[in-house]
Amino acid sequence: MTAIASPVDTTALQTAAQSIAARIPAAGQLEARVLNALERGTFTQGAGAVAIAVRVSGPMTADIALIVGPEAAAALAEGPAGATGPLATWESTLEDVVSAFGVQVGGLQTEAFREVDAATVVRVGVGELQQVAGLFDGTSLVAAIVVTADAGATQAQAAPVQAATFQPLAGSSAPVVDPRRLQLLRDVVMGVSVELGRTRMTVRELLSLTPGAIVELDRAAGSPVDLLVNGTLMARGEVVVVDEEFAVRVTEIVAPDLDGRLGA
Repeated sequence: MTAIASPVDTTALQTAAQSIAARIPAAGQLEARVLNALERGTFTQGAGAVAIAVRVSGPMTADIALIVGPEAAAALAEGPAGATGPLATWESTLEDVVSAFGVQVGGLQTEAFREVDAATVVRVGVGELQQVAGLFDGTSLVAAIVVTADAGATQAQAAPVQAATFQPLAGSSAPVVDPRRLQLLRDVVMGVSVELGRTRMTVRELLSLTPGAIVELDRAAGSPVDLLVNGTLMARGEVVVVDEEFAVRVTEIVAPDLDGRLGA
């Protein structure tokens, strides 16, 4: 199975998340790490988490969201100059995320920042279109940056499929066989056999054979016999006697693809 590449630059995402680590209240130093698919599928920040998002366009069209866990959100419940609410408190932080991310992937244009439901940012079923970078205090997830690219981003980054072209073979005429090469084969000994006919028998019938038993073949009396060269049908003919020995008078040359014998 071929892995589907994500349209989201995960290295740029991790760098952007690390750039704001010092701005998130935590007991220890926060470390950024991109979540794998299993971790994304079980992602949760619990009650009290807040989130804001912004739509960006340019080299990539996507929604970028900042989710802050309950403890960090409560520690900074009041924004600059006494302004309250998640948007007032965290808008400048998300702006820094977009700027750091844009340095890696190219300039990004932003639309209006908005508050969103933290429980609905990380979605199931979008696959590699969505990537999440978590900010961890040890093993505790304190905050996260979520980038959800548009579905068309994967198609835009896919390499164009080009039809294969082949150069014509040099010389289209059939090769000419040197007659002198055929002379080398004239003295090669080939095994020749004559076949009266064929039939099929069960194992029970084979085990019941005794001297004097008669085995019926698929050939009527007087029909021509088959002349085989190394097991390949080459001709047909009639049985004759020459100097008190059996022989075959060839009556027909048969092409190998016209071999209609039973089991051939």
